[in-house]
Amino acid sequence: MPFLCRNGSIQHLLECRGCREARTLLRRFHLDVVLEHLADVERHGRCRRRPHAYRNEYVHGVHHITLSCHARASTSKWTKEVFVSVAEAAEIVSAFVQNTLSSTSAS
Repeated sequence: MPFLCRNGSIQHLLECRGCREARTLLRRFHLDVVLEHLADVERHGRCRRRPHAYRNEYVHGVHHITLSCHARASTSKWTKEVFVSVAEAAEIVSAFVQNTLSSTSAS
């Protein structure tokens, strides 16, 4: 299980004042947040299953990510290639942190 999926892990990371103020996480967690985000928002057709997201490679500041779903009725699986730059990843992480902070302060 990835660290960010464990209960309390995000709150633990956001105990860092610098991360809270900058609305970010340490860079080593950015890819995990991006993969979770893509798995949450990407779907094929009317499928409600969460696709599996994984990084194929990282070249010149761009993550090459593959999404796949084995829930297809046929024998083939659905796949989609997504390219996320470091800047786009930082935006996704910032929105994620902001949402986490907002939901924690509302509790």
